[in-house]
Amino acid sequence: MYFCGITGIPLAIPFVVDQLTGMENGTQPISFVCPASLHRYTFESITRYPQYPYPFSLDDWEENMVLDLSRSSPDAIWSTFTKKKRQGIRRFEKDGFMITEARTLEDLYRFYQLHEKNITHIEGTLRPLSHFVDIWNTMPDETRITSLSRGSVVAGGLLTLIDTQHRSVTLTYLSLNRDLPNAYTPSHYILWEAIGWAWEHGFRRVCFGREYHEYLDGASPRCRVKRDFGAESEPIYSTMISTSRLLSMGIRSRKYLDLSRSVRARIRKQG
Repeated sequence: MYFCGITGIPLAIPFVVDQLTGMENGTQPISFVCPASLHRYTFESITRYPQYPYPFSLDDWEENMVLDLSRSSPDAIWSTFTKKKRQGIRRFEKDGFMITEARTLEDLYRFYQLHEKNITHIEGTLRPLSHFVDIWNTMPDETRITSLSRGSVVAGGLLTLIDTQHRSVTLTYLSLNRDLPNAYTPSHYILWEAIGWAWEHGFRRVCFGREYHEYLDGASPRCRVKRDFGAESEPIYSTMISTSRLLSMGIRSRKYLDLSRSVRARIRKQG
């Protein structure tokens, strides 16, 4: 069984499922598509394919961490920081670090090298370099890649996806130099700069990414950092759609049989 996550746009989902039918992931056919959306009604209009509840348990449920800049300005967020956190952010500017934006493929390669080391360090799932090159080539106007550096020392960077239509940005991929002294926390400065950039360019939503609901109470350090920057959780609605026509027919038949049994049981009970 293979899964492929896509954006939950009602009109696009049937088209994507049709395109994925018969395709393979490696040597195995793609069996299911798992679209996700911020809106519950996204899946109500999809009647062509049977749907399963997804995720399978509440332990797997995720929520989106979003900062609403229309309600909290950068100045208001800064006022909530502790003195230690403010000093940590200011340290980079005092020590001569600067944010620059990637302009060439070589800049992208340097970003990926640190991203790869960071993902390996946290034992996360690393996407291949080709994934980032595809983003760079196909979405040049919707992608911002930054680097925090001083001379030849690179502290980290961030790949941000830009949605001008909805005035939102998504902080997608983070790269960090794990060899810096402990006095430096580059992720804080990088995230703070991204918030300021979004505000200055008229964006009103900053998405920090997903978190499992079980960590939203603050147990996760990563979740605490996002909350410190003003992010709040909002639900993500998901479902699972089969790309197999034969399986889809079987699911419909099973639902029909279950419904028939239920109706017959109610008739017998009333009689």
